[in-house]
Amino acid sequence: MTQISERHFQAGLGLLARGRYADASVQFQAAMTAEKDSQVLRPHMQYRSYFALSRALHRGAKLEDVKLCEMAAEADHFDPVLQLNLGKVYLRAGKTTRALQTFRQGLKLDPNNEELLAAFRSTDRRKRPVIGTLSRDHGLNRSLGRLRARFLVRV
Repeated sequence: MTQISERHFQAGLGLLARGRYADASVQFQAAMTAEKDSQVLRPHMQYRSYFALSRALHRGAKLEDVKLCEMAAEADHFDPVLQLNLGKVYLRAGKTTRALQTFRQGLKLDPNNEELLAAFRSTDRRKRPVIGTLSRDHGLNRSLGRLRARFLVRV
């Protein structure tokens, strides 16, 4: 990691936090280019992961974004941030089941990671119980929930 690449990376993180995804992807790409130009022996996988995430957030997840984020997560599979980014890219690509699996994997690495917990909780597929005063596991709620799922018109 060079100073120039790290500067671009930090700028990209700031832009990403402000929702400026296109500008963030330019900074992350510049970080990867600066790193490549300096011939770093072991590439920084967060640069690639955040580049793929920012592009997916900007234009929708394309196959190349998913692949790049998967490659980064596989190369450094003990980094929960890479799992978080991959899960977000999966969500953007409409792969909810894979996103949930990825968030779980990240939580195994860092059970107290607030961002992973929030992403996992917000991705939960279950709807509210039909009858709120009864528990989710109550037989009536289960039966009505199945009926709702069967006959609910999906938009």
